[in-house]
Amino acid sequence: MNLPEFKDNDVLYVYKIKHFTGFAPCFDNNTYSLACCKGNKRNGGMRRSICKRKENDSNTNVWILGIAGKELNDSLSKGYSANDMIYLAKIHNESKLYTWSDYYKKYSNCRRDAIYSLEDERIIWNGKLDQTEHKPEPRTSRSSCLNTDCSTEISKNGEKDIYENVKQIIVTEDYWIFDSGIKLPEGITTNRNFTFNENPNGKKRVQIIKDIIKKNKGKLSYRANPFNKETNINSKTCKGK
Repeated sequence: MNLPEFKDNDVLYVYKIKHFTGFAPCFDNNTYSLACCKGNKRNGGMRRSICKRKENDSNTNVWILGIAGKELNDSLSKGYSANDMIYLAKIHNESKLYTWSDYYKKYSNCRRDAIYSLEDERIIWNGKLDQTEHKPEPRTSRSSCLNTDCSTEISKNGEKDIYENVKQIIVTEDYWIFDSGIKLPEGITTNRNFTFNENPNGKKRVQIIKDIIKKNKGKLSYRANPFNKETNINSKTCKGK
């Protein structure tokens, strides 16, 4: 079985998932993408932080651990309850980091999280989101930056428009899904990033995660799609290669 392998200098991001519906993260075609949550229009949020860290240090792997929040109550939540570890994704040199325009140009109509499209060189909501709990922010007013440097582009609300020139969408084929009931270990909290060689309670985080993996190795599925959603796409254009 393909199990995660960690290095001491790897970096771990941990966050809580409020809705687990196959939208964010998305697992279509057994490929992980995080495009629509854990980001914001001011600085790109966690997604941008991950992309920036990977861009600045190609020798360090970045891991994303998603755990169940107390709000998780979707009918599709697969039995997870608060603080259950849901998935672990590995971002490495073969993973793909995209700007908004590049991602939606490549994956429009291909994946469940491709809820924006490029029309007349603008990113617009395409109305294909079928999860009522997710309410995407309209971006029809944003001007085109597809062929220009947008570092100083200003939107109507006066904030810099970072969607066209900043990588903040993550795609990888290396991820694992946990069975329900595997709790987040003590000493690892959410909403910040850690290097694995930090020592909560006198024990390296990498060893804590390794112990969890070893103990539950029969309860992890590599590159599984827990929602079994198939999409009619061309694999040459929609695998993130």
